Amino acid sequence: MPPEFNSIKVPVEKDESDSALEGFGKSLINSAIQNPLNSLSQIGSSISGVKLPELHYFDPSTPADSTQKFAQQAGSVVGMLVPFMIARKAVGYSASKMNIEFSGSLLSCAGEQAATGAVMGFALTPTTDGLSGRVKNAVVDAGTFGVMGAASSKLASSFALTGEAPLANRIVRSSLFGIGSGIPGGFANAELNSIVNKGQVASMSEIRDDVASFAILGGIFGGIDALHKGKEIVKPSEMQQRFPVYSEAQLKLGREAVRNELAQVKASEQDGNSMSVLDKFNQSNLSEAQKERVLNALAAVRENHVSTRESDGSINPDQEKNWIHTQGEFGRNIDSAQRMKLTPEQTEDTLIGSMFSDAVKNKSNFMVHHRAGREAALTFLSAAKENGIGAERITGIGNMTLEHQIGPPGFMRMIYGNGIADDINLERSAELTAVLKKLAAERTPAEQATYERLHDLSNAYESRAQQLANFTGSASDRVRLADRQAFGRYVSDEEASAILSLGQKIATPFQQPVIDTKYGSKAVELTDLERSLLQRTGNEDWYVPHESTPWYAASRSLINADSIDNYATPGGFSKLVGMNGPETDIFFRDKTIDESLASPRRSFRFAYDIMTPEGKILADAELAKTDAAIERARERTSAWLRQELNVPADQPLPNIPFWNSDLVYPDRGTFEHQWWKLHKNSNRTPQQEELWSQQRFTGLTPEQIDQFLFAKRIREQMVDELRKEQRVDGSLPPDYLPVMGRPAINFAH
Repeated sequence: MPPEFNSIKVPVEKDESDSALEGFGKSLINSAIQNPLNSLSQIGSSISGVKLPELHYFDPSTPADSTQKFAQQAGSVVGMLVPFMIARKAVGYSASKMNIEFSGSLLSCAGEQAATGAVMGFALTPTTDGLSGRVKNAVVDAGTFGVMGAASSKLASSFALTGEAPLANRIVRSSLFGIGSGIPGGFANAELNSIVNKGQVASMSEIRDDVASFAILGGIFGGIDALHKGKEIVKPSEMQQRFPVYSEAQLKLGREAVRNELAQVKASEQDGNSMSVLDKFNQSNLSEAQKERVLNALAAVRENHVSTRESDGSINPDQEKNWIHTQGEFGRNIDSAQRMKLTPEQTEDTLIGSMFSDAVKNKSNFMVHHRAGREAALTFLSAAKENGIGAERITGIGNMTLEHQIGPPGFMRMIYGNGIADDINLERSAELTAVLKKLAAERTPAEQATYERLHDLSNAYESRAQQLANFTGSASDRVRLADRQAFGRYVSDEEASAILSLGQKIATPFQQPVIDTKYGSKAVELTDLERSLLQRTGNEDWYVPHESTPWYAASRSLINADSIDNYATPGGFSKLVGMNGPETDIFFRDKTIDESLASPRRSFRFAYDIMTPEGKILADAELAKTDAAIERARERTSAWLRQELNVPADQPLPNIPFWNSDLVYPDRGTFEHQWWKLHKNSNRTPQQEELWSQQRFTGLTPEQIDQFLFAKRIREQMVDELRKEQRVDGSLPPDYLPVMGRPAINFAH
């Protein structure tokens, strides 16, 4: 038996042994409290030279039968959780101080568990052999828990979830993995314990007892891990409502709607002839059964987008953008799959992954919509009857949706870096405001420490501001100082450096070392601080396609298609122009429509870096045609402006803010970030709506308010004209209507 399971003092003799329940309780308290305290007492005695007392109130008696023996084993196992958790906290704290990261890889998990076991064996397990006994305990426990960590990581990676299961199922699954890791862990413990302490291999009874004990321990660890697992970004119940199981009659209606709409969307030309996306799809290498499965999934995605309606019954503008983009990307993915010579199975998978990647995307979840897309894909595919797609492929499709978030890398670096800095500044500003409500004498030590820390950060910010105002150094030094200042008032130097290093990894994902993830995919390796900063965006990992995964080629094709449609087609330009300018996002306050049109071009350069060679060929060809389409759209928008403003064709247009002169934006001061949070909330309370309205045009004159509102109309007109360029007949997209009878739901959009 492992030393943690027993007191080092011989149990007190009794006329009657403990009952099974008494034995369980005593063993639990002995393992959880008494043994760790006695170990610390022994260490204190060695350091001080003074014999310190030890506790022996809960020493279990010698078991009289197998039932009592098992009860004591079970109690010891449950009790061991306490010293193990303490040791793990100590290891985590020490690792963070030494800038050591425990990632999700097998070796890293084994290393973390081994370190935890070593600390527990050395510091929290009593011994009669002094230092040598502690070293032996550390060796035994390090080997035992290292084996368990490696086995658990391998099981989790090999059997990654293909869908979000109920909590009870997750607990059972994780507990089984824990039991599976406890079996080799128990074997390792028995052998190490016997070799280190006796100089011989373990007996069969020792192996049997330790395997049983550690299987129980592993099962408990697994269950606790499932209970404490971080919440998914979208609840499964929501996904089941968004993507219910449809009848064949409903799917038939959905397929018909999808076919009709794909027939009106331009695809890339073939041999100089115009084609629709439906034409491309019909000519793909998919079998008829595959085509039906793909259309079923696309119909479900369409229904989710178009069922999100405004109060006047029209489709929500963001969901209209998403559905238009999905149709365009669908066609580009067929092109990419053909160029990359994907198999029919790979083509089917990449098309399904592509449509789900933006399936649950709205104003408030941009930074996590890829996670929501994964849950959507797994919910629909796992529930679809006779879908013909196995669990391994479903896992791959889910991982593709996670991996598509890498593009465009430079844009993502900016968005996530700014988002992290903003979150820190908002959080700490609120902390300081709360502390300042109390007099210094009324503050707790923790509150005073918070005040001093934030006060120091604020002073450093003001000092940099003064340096910038009176700067006399080189231009490069000024840029560095300005870049540091841009992180805001409450971001520390260490955090600013970590945001920059995280941003560099996001910007160059294929150049970074990778780790294994719980889904069986790969992610960029991050430091502990980088990961904690990324968690502020709702993400644990930065997923990246990797050639070792079965879905690698399909994932790269998806990223090609997403990038080409977004940054090299009129439809993509219409989407991104619609996302820039007045009342779109705090980061996208373009002064003119030309700035908005330049945005896709900047992102195109970033996206180009992560395209495959086949994708780059397709992108170059599309962008050349798109330039002419943009000019046609611009000419028609200019004609619309003349009509709106009654300007004759032979006269130049006057200065029009956002068209040919700079637009002035509201200046909400310190309330800016809070206003944008309200703006992105589609379910504002009456009080929030009133506050949003009060601050909407702060700082603008009545004339500037009119110009601001007219700028929104200019943008809408330009978006419409660009959308026409993506249509086969040059018309505007229709009013997309639900057809599959999905019950109405009330989720934020």
